[in-house]
Amino acid sequence: MESLPLPSTETLADFADIRHGFEIAGHRFLVPEGIYSELTSRTEICAIPDTPSFFLGFINHRGETLPVFSLERLLLKDSETMGRWILLIDKGTRTIGILLNSYPRTLNDLKAKNNIAAEGERIEPDKAINDEVFELFSGATFMYHSETWREFDHRRFCEYGKRNFINPKRAES
Repeated sequence: MESLPLPSTETLADFADIRHGFEIAGHRFLVPEGIYSELTSRTEICAIPDTPSFFLGFINHRGETLPVFSLERLLLKDSETMGRWILLIDKGTRTIGILLNSYPRTLNDLKAKNNIAAEGERIEPDKAINDEVFELFSGATFMYHSETWREFDHRRFCEYGKRNFINPKRAES
């Protein structure tokens, strides 16, 4: 059996610039740089009573119990989306699931956001996140062609979620 050559350093460097993004309620978010992510089809979610509506419950993924959230319910209070996919972000005890209606996108050659467009390029105006609470989880902003993408800080989001388990009605208002 003939063995295949290992990828060159230059080829591997091309993969280093790839980022994954997901869209929710018309907003574009990036998985933080260097953080593991995995897409899985939606499985049965075990709901927990008396929790904030954006916390859907837990799933069993490869023997691990993982929390699943609906960011759409946090952004759009009346949303009843069921989602088809769960994006798992991070590894080990820091893993969370985000319910998605569509596949994440693979992005490369992101540019740190500034207000200067290349010749002939139109910069899309920022779509403001209407929920000031959600703004807490938005990190650095990047441009991909003419689209604005924000990093999603899932660790700060989890801290917010934990605080709202004490008073789930406060998170709903």
